Amino acid sequence: MLIKNKFSVICIIFTVLTITSSAWNLLNGVTEAGHFHILLRFTIAALAIGSLYIFEWFKKLPFYATHIIHYIATMSAVFLLVWISGFIVELHPDAYRDIFFNYTGIYIIITIVEVVYFQIKRRKEK
Repeated sequence: MLIKNKFSVICIIFTVLTITSSAWNLLNGVTEAGHFHILLRFTIAALAIGSLYIFEWFKKLPFYATHIIHYIATMSAVFLLVWISGFIVELHPDAYRDIFFNYTGIYIIITIVEVVYFQIKRRKEK
């Protein structure tokens, strides 16, 4: 399995995202964030990390194919989560655009870190 202790990674990513988002909002004059928004952020982090089981199901496929399948599945789930959230809280007019760019950006960064990590690991094994 790619990440053995998923709960720790979920907590770390959630914490980093929350601190970054809070700092960004404070710098832009936003002084409140609802509890629902924080719980939604945790759910998205848990979904993204928990979904790493998809890699196990498709490990015979090429690296990039697995990532494309994973991204489409998780992005669809995130959009569904945002849609459901619209029944509970009022969504920002750009909610879908914002979550797309935020999730995609973080996904790309994590994928790049993963590629670099495995390249370094392969070089050390040779």
